[in-house]
Amino acid sequence: MRSLLLLMVLCSGLSVKGQEVPRVQVYGTVTDSLSGKAVYTTIEHYDLAGKRWALTETNSEGRYALFVPAETPFELRVTPLPGERELRRTMPALPTSARTFRLDLRLRPAAVEAP
Repeated sequence: MRSLLLLMVLCSGLSVKGQEVPRVQVYGTVTDSLSGKAVYTTIEHYDLAGKRWALTETNSEGRYALFVPAETPFELRVTPLPGERELRRTMPALPTSARTFRLDLRLRPAAVEAP
């Protein structure tokens, strides 16, 4: 019963008037811009009004994947690690014909203030 309720909550934003909204799988890797090493972090999917729709974590190789509605601009936010800058990537609407879209993300060091 709990699983069914969770599934209903997760899918509630994916239909409009009984029709499923086409989705595109956005995937890629998150790496450190200096070392090139994979980063274990959280990635969040927001609409342009600032509502969070989904979140996921990278795996040990820095890979992530999530689904976004097609034909709708969106933003991905990467939780910064200590010493890293926050990363926000605003994206245009992806076409309905796209099934997947690769988006690799690179975290940059935070600005260092002079003593």
